[in-house]
Amino acid sequence: MAWIVEELRDAEANGQDVFILAHIPFGEPMFSLYEFNIRYQAVVERFTKTIKMHFMGHTHYDQWKIVKGLGENDDTVTGVFTITPSLTT
Repeated sequence: MAWIVEELRDAEANGQDVFILAHIPFGEPMFSLYEFNIRYQAVVERFTKTIKMHFMGHTHYDQWKIVKGLGENDDTVTGVFTITPSLTT
């Protein structure tokens, strides 16, 4: 996690936009650990103006995911993920 935070800090300082590509979508309880999900969501929330989009796969479904703030009643959108299926299964 330290590496991605450092990269995002550098991008923020230089006014760069970031697009994140990953295989397994964060926030999927079946595919990732709860502790990682919470930490990653905090990073997404912190760098919401720098991260423009997340592109993910793995689920074999065509999906969109809207990420909201960590607060219990926080409806602030902090990220958008597109989860795309494979071309073959």
